[in-house]
Amino acid sequence: GINAEYGDEFVGSPDCHFGPFDDVNQPNIPVFRDDKMIGRYYTNFTFHNGISNLTQLYIKEGLDFIEKNAKYETPFLLYWTPDANHQPSYSSEMFHKKSIRGTRYGDSVMEVDYGVGQILGRLKDLGIDKNTLVVFTSDNGAETLIKQKGGNNGPLLCGKQTTFDGGMREPGIGHWTQLLSIWKMIRERSIF
Repeated sequence: GINAEYGDEFVGSPDCHFGPFDDVNQPNIPVFRDDKMIGRYYTNFTFHNGISNLTQLYIKEGLDFIEKNAKYETPFLLYWTPDANHQPSYSSEMFHKKSIRGTRYGDSVMEVDYGVGQILGRLKDLGIDKNTLVVFTSDNGAETLIKQKGGNNGPLLCGKQTTFDGGMREPGIGHWTQLLSIWKMIRERSIF
């Protein structure tokens, strides 16, 4: 996350598309806190049969960042990008085999949804939700190469790693209560 007045923080991996994912002859993906490596996938963070606590770590780090920065009463940016939906898909024990889809991908989507809910809840608890811009989006369409084990792009052709609509058109949700109130007021006083 970024706070222009108080400095930047980073927790995560610089790359989640690295493989083979569990080959000890090739370095596992490193995980950093700022400029210090705190571990590697598989070596220091458990990845076993689609179970890992890494998203829970990212949720906690995001919540801690919000809590700390809300005290300063200055603008800040939390760029929260869990990688659980990318291969290798994973979820924590709490979400393992809980999705209706019954796949690692479905479980990881449930956990990311839970994480977003936790973040929105923390913003509300701190009383900063109405003056906070929240943008939720994806970096590409769902992965369709792994068929039923992946995502679904509905009527859009193909998916991730293609230039067809299913790969290029991403879902996006934006929310900012205070701005929406201002927009409503402008619309009421304007002719379109």
